[in-house]
Amino acid sequence: MADSKIAVFRPGALGDLVLAVPVLDALIRAHEEAGARLDLHVFATMPHGSVLRAGEAAWGRMEVRDFGGRDCAWLFGGSGPAPAMLEESVGGADAVIAWLNDPDGAFRERLVALGARLIVAHPSKPHPAACDAGGVEPARPVHASEHLWRALLEISRLASPIAGTGRMPGPLARLRFPPFPPVPTIESPSLRARDAELRAGMARLAIIFPDASDGGLAAIHPGSGGAAKRAPPELFAAIARAAAAFDLRSFLICGPADAGAVDAVQRAVLAGASTHDSVHVAYRTVHFDAAPDSGRVQTATGTERLPVLYDPPLRELAAILTSCDVYVGNDSGVTHLAAAMGVPTLAFFGPTDPSVWSPRGLSARVVRFRSDGGTVRVFPEAVSAAASLPAGLPPAPPGVPPILDALLNAIAG
Repeated sequence: MADSKIAVFRPGALGDLVLAVPVLDALIRAHEEAGARLDLHVFATMPHGSVLRAGEAAWGRMEVRDFGGRDCAWLFGGSGPAPAMLEESVGGADAVIAWLNDPDGAFRERLVALGARLIVAHPSKPHPAACDAGGVEPARPVHASEHLWRALLEISRLASPIAGTGRMPGPLARLRFPPFPPVPTIESPSLRARDAELRAGMARLAIIFPDASDGGLAAIHPGSGGAAKRAPPELFAAIARAAAAFDLRSFLICGPADAGAVDAVQRAVLAGASTHDSVHVAYRTVHFDAAPDSGRVQTATGTERLPVLYDPPLRELAAILTSCDVYVGNDSGVTHLAAAMGVPTLAFFGPTDPSVWSPRGLSARVVRFRSDGGTVRVFPEAVSAAASLPAGLPPAPPGVPPILDALLNAIAG
């Protein structure tokens, strides 16, 4: 039997969910340290929620629920009794943490009706001028991960026993959290790949790189949720050429909406092939709806394209990323995932402010890009920087591997 039952609501895109991983990890680790078992229910938008490591564990269990399912509609005013799934996941919960908009209070009312004891509901995104805990407007933008972390600190404060009330300190009251969110790592209990997932991911990679286990791989994901967030395809082609100069073999990741972006990078690779022989790679495509040994591999002999992995399941994608020496992508959920898994990550940011939305990881590097009349300009910066740097390559944040700056220098001249 669990000592604590906590429900967490984090709908949104993949990157939104990954930025909440430090909160999930902190809840898990704090219960472990306190010797308490946790029953954790996470409500996320599917299929993004499938990236989490659901199931039984030494610390308790994690259940991932579909926030977009019919049952969750009841939380916003649906008729009739509460669905059985909500009774199981939220009923009598010691705490509920939610990052969503609840303008009329209907969501909170339903949580109360389900018997949730402590409820903290914050907006899904940080306000541009969000105040700190003391009501003081910050001198810097609030990073999304810090915004999410404040809900955890509030739960911790509310759970503390109040002198003179006679409230008994339960497991939540014994938990302690640092004032700022830690950086996620490959050992994240919410994301860490299982051995079977690592083997399956390596089997997928071995279809296009038979010696994938030897390393020397660079994953490139040119897609993103919006066209304005996508760096020019020529930039990714240049990265592939630079990677090859460092004996790294590049491959492309193509999600359901990334076909156009991937094709554009392939055309850019072909356009530069005559002067960059290092990117001459036979085109092989892995379809992830087939088993690794099914033979569903398409090879276009004589072309000069990069290998492509289409629609990998998120858990296998996380495992594949951990096998890579470098990951390069845009402001996207996959980029956030790579950084959180500890992969050396180069993230291209266009209009989005990286001081709020940069990926968090020990080996992450942010680069601003701007296109001026067909000329692509890049502005490397520290992950925590509030604005782009106009010239030069600033020192990399601690822990960033030299290969990332080497690739930047190669494409930026």
